[in-house]
Amino acid sequence: MAAPKHPREERGAVRSPRFSVPARAALSKAGDSARAEGRLSDLSAHGALVMVSRVFPVGTAVVVRFEIVIQGEKRSFEVPGVVARVSHKGTAVDFTEVPADQARLLLDYTMQRLFGSR
Repeated sequence: MAAPKHPREERGAVRSPRFSVPARAALSKAGDSARAEGRLSDLSAHGALVMVSRVFPVGTAVVVRFEIVIQGEKRSFEVPGVVARVSHKGTAVDFTEVPADQARLLLDYTMQRLFGSR
């Protein structure tokens, strides 16, 4: 018999450190021109919390576009994901297929935020 899940695991445990990121972002419905402009609130290697005026329903395939500075250089991201939650705090997106080069950059960003500039 499997051990019971901790309540945090049942509602989606944090898989990697999240960081507050003051950056502009756009959330687009995948394969559609529907787009919402807003701001990144939190970012991790596995997802983002985006503050946007337009709400996409939970389960919607989306693309998150944003720019952040990593090791002194501005980097652009275009990451596919799925809307995991919507609340007054924003739209939580779980990244689904992070391109390898962008996954490496997100990891670099995480390390930079955890341990300071390298």
